[in-house]
Amino acid sequence: PGTDGALLLAFVHEIIERGLYDRDFVARYTNGGQLVIADPRSPQHGLLAEDADADPVNPQYPQNKLWWDRHSGRAVLSHTPGADPFLFGDFRLADGTRVQPAFQLLADRVRPHTPEWAEGITGIPAATIRRLAQEMGVTARDEKIELPIAWTDCWGGEHQTVTGNPVAFHAMRGLAAHSNGFHTVRTLAILMSLLGTIDRPGGFRH
Repeated sequence: PGTDGALLLAFVHEIIERGLYDRDFVARYTNGGQLVIADPRSPQHGLLAEDADADPVNPQYPQNKLWWDRHSGRAVLSHTPGADPFLFGDFRLADGTRVQPAFQLLADRVRPHTPEWAEGITGIPAATIRRLAQEMGVTARDEKIELPIAWTDCWGGEHQTVTGNPVAFHAMRGLAAHSNGFHTVRTLAILMSLLGTIDRPGGFRH
């Protein structure tokens, strides 16, 4: 009891380490591809890099964040049509500012949180943690559900089918009420995002 956060961190570690995350979901529906300023000398260190000259669209929630595009090899506005972000790497903007994708920072952050590390906290064998992570990742990747339901995404793109990744989690008071429960629930949200199971058939519905 109370060690769920350690277990979830180990799951996140394994899903990234084994490459079992839903790359398309992470790139499109999370900030994983958005560039973070990685210069400790900068007052903007740790903040998302922006194109100050671009239209923020919504001043309350600026839409001028940057990706490092795999096709053009340069920084572009996130969700630029035809662009695809690097999720890993170390880059320099035109003014020399060092930036890294948020997903790279996540991978770096969870690198120490191995199944062996979690075993020492939770009492769950490392082999069991690895097996469960493998089962979740493979199921979400290889057993997708395709339903003939038309929908429109938040960018106005129209789709004729809905894809589901059938791995579901449910957590409420049991996690949230414990000390550090906020971070435990946040780690669960990261795990669900990695597996592409949020707001999809067979997964978790907000």
